[in-house]
Parts: sequence; structure tokens; C-alpha cells
Amino acid sequence: MKEITYTFIIPHHNCPDLLDRCLSSIPQRDDIQIIVVDDNSDADKKPIECGRSEVEYIYIDKNYTKGAGRARNIGLSKAKGKWLLFPDSDDYYNEGFIKILDLYKETTIDVLFFNFTFIDGESGDILPPTKIQQTIEVFDQSQEKEDIIRYKNNSPWSKMVSHDFVKQIHAYYEEAPNGNDILFSLWIGHKAKKIAVNNKSLYNYVVTPNSLGTKKQSPEELMCRVMHIVKHNAYNNYLKRKEWNANPLKYIVSQIYRMKVNDTIAFIKVLMLRFPSLFIHKNEWVNIIFGDK
Repeated sequence: MKEITYTFIIPHHNCPDLLDRCLSSIPQRDDIQIIVVDDNSDADKKPIECGRSEVEYIYIDKNYTKGAGRARNIGLSKAKGKWLLFPDSDDYYNEGFIKILDLYKETTIDVLFFNFTFIDGESGDILPPTKIQQTIEVFDQSQEKEDIIRYKNNSPWSKMVSHDFVKQIHAYYEEAPNGNDILFSLWIGHKAKKIAVNNKSLYNYVVTPNSLGTKKQSPEELMCRVMHIVKHNAYNNYLKRKEWNANPLKYIVSQIYRMKVNDTIAFIKVLMLRFPSLFIHKNEWVNIIFGDK
């Protein structure tokens, strides 16, 4: 049996047509494994199995669902490839991306960081680049730019990660309502001994009304975001990079400003109920990544 070079782990929920586009952007090769983990999609929106032998489908039912983090962890447990990639089901790769990845498949790096493009899902327009994209574009081996790429690039879909490295550091995804990929990204960014950076845009992130930054979120989801800000700040403080910190109060006010009265009351109730946990869990990511107990 041929050795698997790449495993693509794709969490899916209720977007089978977009999943088909994502799968179509990944070439059919006998050294590729694709794992689609369906996270309790509606009956009429479950993925239709495409018949490609390299695509495996795993279905999570309502009794075991816990978002994309759990879906990705399940995919990790089934992965066979030397290299791991983590596309979202509503995004897609650029043509020829695999040829770029092939340049690194025999290297000893832990992580390849590659560039990406934000696409407006309605107009198809390319959106303005972020600081991360700009930094990857002009990467010059400087420590400042490497730190930005390692520590501020919090999405897994713009990385190719060594499977052995992930197993060595025991990295996993948080099973949280949102932001499940932040811990994983910070973890591998910090622990990687050897990285490579490619400034080619290999991946298209499609911004839609259901994207995390645009969709309406429940009070519990918003509280999860506040918790992530607090934990991320504690992590930055540990790195002695306080200039990277975000203001959780500013985030709370910005969300309340956009809410209707009933939603505001619900969010404030959750905030008051969960406020003590901000201090209890503040250093959670620091403890996990740096091994402090």
C-alpha cells in the first residue's frame, strides 16, 4: 500500500455544495487521504459521498456533537499522512497548490506557513489583505516577522503541519463553541523548531454571512470569545508581548452596541454568571503550551 503524504481534515456542517467545491480543489492522488467529518448536519444537508476512494466520511450524531474542534480531533485520530492540512468545508485551494506543497514534502520542517486570500462570498471580490498576509508576502527571515507568523496567525487552514510533530507535542483542538483552532495554532507556532514560509497564496477563505466574524452569535458564543481574548492576553504576557493584547472590555462594548435589548440582557446575564471563570481559566493556554502546572 502506498504511503500517504497528505491528510486533509475537513469539518463539515450544513454546506454540502460548498464542500464539493472544496473537495474538487484537492487533486486525486493515491498519496492523499481526505477525511470529511460531518458534525450533525441536517438530514437534507449531509454530504453526498462523492465516490472518490481517497475521501473518508465520518458522521457525528447529535449526542456527540461539539463543533468543529471535536470534528477536527476525530479527523486527527484517523489521519495517516506524513503531513496534515485543515481546510474549512466552505473554502477551497488554488489550482496548482499541491505542486508548492510537494516542494516541502521531503523536508524536516515542523510547519509550513503559506499565504492565502480572503474572498467575498457574495461578490467574489478579493478583500484587502490583513497584516498576517502582508507579513507572509514580504517575509525576510527577520525575527519580528517570524514571530508574527508563528504567534498571530491563528487559523490552521493556512498551514501544513508535520504529523509526527503534532503527535510529539500532543497537540489538539479545543472543543469550544468558537475559536477552537486558536490554541492549536498557537501551540504548533510556539513548539515548532523548524518552519518554512511560502508567500504564494494557496488557499481561499470565503467570507460569508455564516463566517465567525459576521454571523450573529449566541450569548454563550460571545462569552467564549471573551474567554479567548483573556487567555490569549495571558499567553502574550507570558511571551512578553503585551503590545499584542486585545481589550476584552472593548470587545464586550462593541458587541452590546450592535445588539437588540433582549440580546443585550441575555449576554450580560451570561457575562455575570461566567465572570469568575475568566480568572479561573485565564492561564489555561499558558499551562497547556508551556507545560506549567
